Order: sequence, then structure tokens, then C-alpha cells
Amino acid sequence: MTFTVPLLPAGSPLLPLPPSLPPLPPLPPLPPLPPLPPLPLPLLVPLSLVPALPFPPLLPFPPLLPFPPSLPFPPLLPLS
Repeated sequence: MTFTVPLLPAGSPLLPLPPSLPPLPPLPPLPPLPPLPPLPLPLLVPLSLVPALPFPPLLPFPPLLPFPPSLPFPPLLPLS
């Protein structure tokens, strides 16, 4: 079974629009965006002006615990 596909000239729409459709109304203008809040002062201070902290910074997660390299995965703990 063969299908014949008509070739369209360049720039022609794939589906002809019926002339009975009215044109779409223009979209209303968008309201202006509210002004951004001012940045807090600590974010504006360069890091070179901040004195060195007497304690190490807090990590977002605890460091990974080492396990023997002979195991392909960490040992499982019993749930009971």
C-alpha cells in the first residue's frame, strides 16, 4: 500500500484556516512587577572584609563514615 503526500510550497501553512474565524483580540498589558526587596546588609559585605571565623563552617551533611574497601557497599545494620 502506498501513500501520496502532496508537496506544499515554502511558507504555506500546513492546515488552511477557515476564513470564518474572527481574529483574536489583543492581550491586555501585563501589570508592572513589584520592586525587589533590598538585599540584607551581610550579603553586600565582601568576603575579604569578614574576619576569619574561630570555628570551622557547618557542613550541610555529616561526613561519610569510612568502611572497609573489601566490601562493595557499607554493611547493613540489623533493624531489630
